[in-house]
Amino acid sequence: MAQCRPLDLTGVLVMHKAGALILLRTVSVVPSPRPLVFTSVTDQSRQVFVGNLPDDIEKMDLENEFRQFGRLLDVWVARKPPGFAFVKFEDQRDAEDAVQGLNRRTAFGREIRVEISHGGRGGRGGGMFAATLSSI
Repeated sequence: MAQCRPLDLTGVLVMHKAGALILLRTVSVVPSPRPLVFTSVTDQSRQVFVGNLPDDIEKMDLENEFRQFGRLLDVWVARKPPGFAFVKFEDQRDAEDAVQGLNRRTAFGREIRVEISHGGRGGRGGGMFAATLSSI
């Protein structure tokens, strides 16, 4: 993983088919509180597994707990069997922050387990119901 400092770009040059350089547009990159990191982002790296949840946990409970770490794309709560969920973030770094902030912490009256997903709930979900967040 390579890190670099935020850059100010005064323009983006592209090579035209005829070989001439053309100024495409002016760009300004605002410095971020986090360093720029170039990685290959997969859906799994943005998704966290949440375990040891109470059987009666609601999707909204998880949304409220995990929203503090970043924008959520999807929350899926297992019902048969209950006790676990998957939370997908828009940004991989937010998923990592959620792991750091909540793993082995008490939430919902239990010590929950939060870790980066390693392949669960991928693709179509095997016929399981999933609600996509659209208003967050």
